[in-house]
Amino acid sequence: QDFRHPREFSPIPKYKTYPVNKIILDDCLGGDAFNGKKKNFLVKTLLNSRHLRCEFYIAAQSLKSVRKEVRLNSGLLILFKFASKKVVFDDIYEIVSNVLTEEEFDALYTYATSDDHSALVIDTTQKKETGLFKKNLDIILRLKKNGEVDDDGESDDEIPPTKK
Repeated sequence: QDFRHPREFSPIPKYKTYPVNKIILDDCLGGDAFNGKKKNFLVKTLLNSRHLRCEFYIAAQSLKSVRKEVRLNSGLLILFKFASKKVVFDDIYEIVSNVLTEEEFDALYTYATSDDHSALVIDTTQKKETGLFKKNLDIILRLKKNGEVDDDGESDDEIPPTKK
């Protein structure tokens, strides 16, 4: 028999998971892309991106230049070393102030950005205990009781960051 009807074959998906488009937006915050219009197409697309199978990466030198509804719906914040920590604190600390004191945030940021090209990653999809704060994308950071940062996850005296 040379011919088999397509219904005789079991359906085999082409992909185990659906492909996801990745879109990088670099240095577009000063133009009209994020203007204040309520029905801004780009903002609406960003907020619904998971339903569109898209991931957006926004490169910005100032987090506050990204609209608030976009910031609050972001899964990852990646903070590289800035010349001034004040810029980082002014833009970012309010986002983590419910789980960290300023001193704890400073310790995590300083530790995570101490090496060349390293970054503090705030993964808002995780709980404090399972990796809310990371050095780069792979090293989970925790605070010890004495305020020092631990990156091996093996310390007996570690505690998750807490607001004092």
